[in-house]
Amino acid sequence: MFDTRLNFTHALGVAAVLAPVLGLFAPLLIAPLAVVAMVAAILIDVRRKPSFPRIDWPFLALLFGLLGWSAVTLIWSVDGMDAVRKWATVAAAMVPFAYLILRIQDIEERERRFLGRAICLGAGLGAGLLVFEIITDGFIILDVLQQEPPKGKFTQLINRAAAVLLLFAWLAVASAQKYRWPIIVAGAILGYLMPSESALLAYVVGGVVYIATLVAPWAIRIMLPAAMVGTILLAPILFTAIDQPVRSVTGQHNPSIVHRLEIWNFAIERIRERPWVGWGFNGSRAVPGGNQRYQVKDGAGTVIGEGDRLPLHPHNGALQIWLELGAPGALLAAVLAGLVGYRAAATSGSKHRAMATALTTTVFLVWMLSFGIWQSWWLAHLCLTALLAVPFCRQDHSPGRVAP
Repeated sequence: MFDTRLNFTHALGVAAVLAPVLGLFAPLLIAPLAVVAMVAAILIDVRRKPSFPRIDWPFLALLFGLLGWSAVTLIWSVDGMDAVRKWATVAAAMVPFAYLILRIQDIEERERRFLGRAICLGAGLGAGLLVFEIITDGFIILDVLQQEPPKGKFTQLINRAAAVLLLFAWLAVASAQKYRWPIIVAGAILGYLMPSESALLAYVVGGVVYIATLVAPWAIRIMLPAAMVGTILLAPILFTAIDQPVRSVTGQHNPSIVHRLEIWNFAIERIRERPWVGWGFNGSRAVPGGNQRYQVKDGAGTVIGEGDRLPLHPHNGALQIWLELGAPGALLAAVLAGLVGYRAAATSGSKHRAMATALTTTVFLVWMLSFGIWQSWWLAHLCLTALLAVPFCRQDHSPGRVAP
């Protein structure tokens, strides 16, 4: 079943098998898993003395431009030395990622098939174990791992798992095109069974984009990158504008949504204080007033919960970029996102193109609605997802390259 000739995709394949399982039971371990896999992949690859990968100047310039500007903002970051340490961690991960994202574009067909099988095995293990946990009411998590569930519900312990497993669902769609529709439906069902509303919403919108790409690929090639660029650049205005409509639709009775809106409002207030340079890299953790407690109230003034004004990060990637890195960071992030969106929509082969745009949409929306953008496990998962997706997103038919 698996190719026994050692190459760097074997290290990534092992990570592809383990990541969904760790995403369910110990998502924070995805960070060391991804780092070890990337370092091992490079060591294996260098030992084989491959030809130097072709340089993707636009992508590298934007990626390291964003990283460079982040380093400049360390000068005034309100998070002090903690920001420096976090930046060093992120930078250390970006170097092997940059090499591998270039190198993996030139893999052979047998290597791509190996990655596809590893992805399907990992996604299948993760989905199967999730179903087992739901049927047994968390046997492994509660009885074997002895984890303590908040509010007495074990499902609250698998909030991060939704993002991991649903991204792997799209990777499995690329790896097993023959079964793409059952996989897409199964992913939606599993997303419904998990507690993350934002991940489920992102996946469903990704499904809509998948179908739209099959029907009107030319429209998606324009709309997807434009939507990603516009959302980041206009984030402070956009999320101010949707505040009241969202409250009206939800009836202000959902404490989670109301709290998220209040967090965004606070972040936007702080962005307006320093729109050009921001509060510095990782500054969300220490922005003034962020640790103040307040009560969450519905439209009638009834207290429905409480929380911090800004609990570590805004739970919104675009607002976090604006808050910490200011307008220059937002511009770099927007152009980088637009480049990724355009290339996803320019993938050769209608089925792979649809997967690429759906995966990109899902990642972007989860990035917009959930985790802190510098969280090690989340950043590592994004790097691993990109490395596993690129072999199935070919944009040319040059001699020696993998056909779509």
